[in-house]
Amino acid sequence: MKTAPLSQFIKPEEVKSLTQKNAWQGAWVIAKAWLSIVAIFAVVVLWTNPISIIAAIILLGGRQLNLAIIMHDAGHHLLFKSRQANVFAGNWFAAYFLFLNTEHYAKQHSHHHGLSGTERDPDLPNFRAYPVSKASFLRKVGRDVFGITAIKFILGLILNKTGLMEKDDQHYRTVVKGVMVNVLFVAVLWSLNVTWLYALWIGAFFTSYMLVLRIRQAAEHGAVPDALNRDPRAHTRTTLANFAERLLFAPSKVNYHVEHHLIPNVPCYRLPELHKLLVERGYYQQYPVTQGYGVLMKDLIA
Repeated sequence: MKTAPLSQFIKPEEVKSLTQKNAWQGAWVIAKAWLSIVAIFAVVVLWTNPISIIAAIILLGGRQLNLAIIMHDAGHHLLFKSRQANVFAGNWFAAYFLFLNTEHYAKQHSHHHGLSGTERDPDLPNFRAYPVSKASFLRKVGRDVFGITAIKFILGLILNKTGLMEKDDQHYRTVVKGVMVNVLFVAVLWSLNVTWLYALWIGAFFTSYMLVLRIRQAAEHGAVPDALNRDPRAHTRTTLANFAERLLFAPSKVNYHVEHHLIPNVPCYRLPELHKLLVERGYYQQYPVTQGYGVLMKDLIA
């Protein structure tokens, strides 16, 4: 199917408005992520029991994904007008906590945007196999929740085989800064006499974070109508999400992924507005939007 021109659905003046960045809204994206982390910790401290601890580990995985999405948005320079402000905030308030680097991620991610819908997309191996069998999906889930995926990530980090950094010196500087921010994180918790909460953070990283990261990647490009079609509606998916789904799989409006690929310089807080315009103007008539992550899972599992 031939790709319809963007101007058929969105006027140039609307694109200009939608791509405007607001520093206060960008700062709120970051603040909201960390306030939600604080709230989860506070609930566990106030009501410490097995149920609250398990719930916290699950929810913290979604919050760690939120930090990864903040890094993603900072890599696109969507949070602030200044490139330097985006890199600084993306690293020190998000990426380094996950031992990632905003600048190099942005370089790698730009290839994904430029080559989506082709065999040359570097991210294609992450989702090409979908839909998968139920047994295959359960094996993937098992590797995630039992820490195998995280261990592989850490080994790759130590050996600099994650593809996250270009050069050894940059790689190890990121690792050192990652250790620094995590030590500072522990120090803050220690000062509040709740150092043990860091165990929940690590527990989430080794389990729920890897699982929600996998589902997020599959949601965006797995089992789409045509992964090798340059039309964003064919090789990318937008999934409408309820509150619980946004907490886990779709922080910072990342579920509006067709919209993001269509106009990558639209800040996350304006993606719902872009989505509404596209729906009203018939952009999705031949490519229905996925209605929730329950429906999505049926698409991903054959």
